[in-house]
Amino acid sequence: MYLVSVIIPTYKSGDYIYKCFESLAVQTCGNAVFEVVVVLNGERDPYYDSIAAALEKHNFNYKLFYTDSPGVSNARNIALDYVANTNTPYVTFLDDDDRLSPSFIEECLKKAQLDGIVVSNTKTFVENTDEKLGDDYLSGCFKKNQEKKYNIVNYRSFLSTVCAKLIPLAVIGKTRFDTHFAIGEDSLFGFEISGRINEMNLTDEKAVYLRGLRPLSASRKKQKKYPVF
Repeated sequence: MYLVSVIIPTYKSGDYIYKCFESLAVQTCGNAVFEVVVVLNGERDPYYDSIAAALEKHNFNYKLFYTDSPGVSNARNIALDYVANTNTPYVTFLDDDDRLSPSFIEECLKKAQLDGIVVSNTKTFVENTDEKLGDDYLSGCFKKNQEKKYNIVNYRSFLSTVCAKLIPLAVIGKTRFDTHFAIGEDSLFGFEISGRINEMNLTDEKAVYLRGLRPLSASRKKQKKYPVF
């Protein structure tokens, strides 16, 4: 049994997904702790074979699914339905153009509890540039709340995205992403599971979710400003 399922939806992925996989291959927790669940959605060729070949190069455990229905929500739901039939207690969502710092999973598990969410630090990067790691609104929220106990008012911004977190499957329950929404689906999902969250713990600063900035990415266009419930 794995402790964590890393859910990665992907659509017409570019070379950046290989860097995403590489960040998982060097996790300090060891490869036996987690499973990678990749869901390719939309066009299959030539993406499926290249993704499968890239996954095969690494020694972590993985599942690769395909659906011809495009959409990140649908892809995530397919992965959640799969994980719900396993004994894996925690999930973390990772976009295909993002990365995890080497200690991300290990540090998240140190703070894990079955009725609470663990939130990591967040940094931004621009691929193939000399631009240094940057901050976004989640970075500021992380810094502001490091010494504060959890309450939904102070921590609500964290629920505007499902990334940069370790989420118990028990908290998710039967909640799934609403496929009718192309924008704001993360916030809606966060709102729906918020009533089952009894605690939020922040990781050590060295556990970082690295968010890639690609101007042409659909997911990045809608992340200029996150909605907060």
